[in-house]
Amino acid sequence: EGKDADQLAQAVEAHTRDVLLLLRNSGIKVEWVQVGHEVTNGMLWPEGKCDSYPQNFATIFKAGAKAAKTVYPKTKVVLHIENGWAYWTPDWTLGQLNKNGAKQAYDIIGLSYYPTEMLKHKDAADLKIKNWNDGNDAIVKNMEMWVRSLSKKVMIVEFGYESDKLAEAQQCLSDLISQTSKIKSFEGIMMWEPQSYNGWAGNQLGLFTKDGKPGVVFK
Repeated sequence: EGKDADQLAQAVEAHTRDVLLLLRNSGIKVEWVQVGHEVTNGMLWPEGKCDSYPQNFATIFKAGAKAAKTVYPKTKVVLHIENGWAYWTPDWTLGQLNKNGAKQAYDIIGLSYYPTEMLKHKDAADLKIKNWNDGNDAIVKNMEMWVRSLSKKVMIVEFGYESDKLAEAQQCLSDLISQTSKIKSFEGIMMWEPQSYNGWAGNQLGLFTKDGKPGVVFK
């Protein structure tokens, strides 16, 4: 609180460095470092809000990425953006960062993808996305586009499905794994929040049944 963009960047760099040094000194190898969470419109508002101060956001993001590479030179820095199925959402964030000098700061475009939540979004109707099949096709097409145009790796860093539709979730995830395996620069899929069940902490997107047993999606 009370810091300007440059001071915030210094704080982010110091915090990122301290956390990663603790991991490194504990003998932990780090494959990826995600700077911020769903930073679609920046981070550390208002100073780092992307639609207001894109240069500030780029400065703050680069500071976190610099610290990550300093501690773990071989780690891959992840830029995490929501709604990967709606191409214009990540496109906008990527464009803002890239034209403000941060294109080299990240290695991976990490996306959030929640098929059941997607269908409630107004952008899904605009894109004629009517089911998870359409959503899978859309996010895969988008990732292939960014791999070609930006020469970046891609990854789904958050995937979740309504826990009362786990058989459907299994079909969706199986198809998604099959499609993404054909993308040469694809890093993988992470679940969120897999161990949640019976609406724990308000989360209905776990992989367990309501009585806490592993759902069919584990197959």
